[in-house]
Amino acid sequence: MPMGFCAILGGTITMVGSSPLILLNDLILTSNKALPEAQQMESWSLFSVTPIGLVMVTVGIIYFVVAGRFVLPTNKKDKTDTKATNAKDYFQKLYGLEHTITELEITKDSPMLGKNVLDLEKEYKVRILAMCEG
Repeated sequence: MPMGFCAILGGTITMVGSSPLILLNDLILTSNKALPEAQQMESWSLFSVTPIGLVMVTVGIIYFVVAGRFVLPTNKKDKTDTKATNAKDYFQKLYGLEHTITELEITKDSPMLGKNVLDLEKEYKVRILAMCEG
């Protein structure tokens, strides 16, 4: 999230990163064709919005430094910590499973090969959490 906000704020420094400003600039050019010379508006250059953009970036950075600790989530460790050393422990902790989890490797001559996952679950009365080719 912070990186996304930084990209949005940084885009306000030039016309390149702000599509509404590009559209507004095109509307000014189009409107100028219908207006008399004395009433025509000046179009914006690439860095016309830089002073305002720099103020917005500065305020945004100050906001995230000051209010960020209240808005962004913390890294408190609790009982739902999913850090595990192997896949079995990972799935047990992640999904809160109290059942036995077994890793199974299917060989090339297994009768399970070529069967649908739902059929395997019904036939062997198991729940398949993940499959991978190796």
